Amino acid sequence: MLRFKTKSSFYLILFCWILQDITQAGQIHVQGLDEIQQTVDQFVILENQKNNSAWVADNVNNKVLVPKCNVPLSAKWMPKNYGLSRKSIAVICQQTDDKDFKKWDIFVPVTKKHPK
Repeated sequence: MLRFKTKSSFYLILFCWILQDITQAGQIHVQGLDEIQQTVDQFVILENQKNNSAWVADNVNNKVLVPKCNVPLSAKWMPKNYGLSRKSIAVICQQTDDKDFKKWDIFVPVTKKHPK
């Protein structure tokens, strides 16, 4: 049985294993964080225009590592009963080529901008 001296050692090995698994022929097929952020930002702009609201999205966590999506990303509000601590937007990928992660979703918190 493998034993790790620290949790960070374990997480580093886990990260390397996942990275190796989504790497093919020396090319990394990972979804760009900028594309995920752009999907969130576009969703927020449309929702603010439609509802005359003032939501502002946080930045996508830069530790996110998901397989490249084969179809356009989509976004939706997460229901309040989903157990998240803050109102959030889900960015959704419905199809990847990865054998372990056929689809994925990422949650990005939002805050309401208050007038000054």
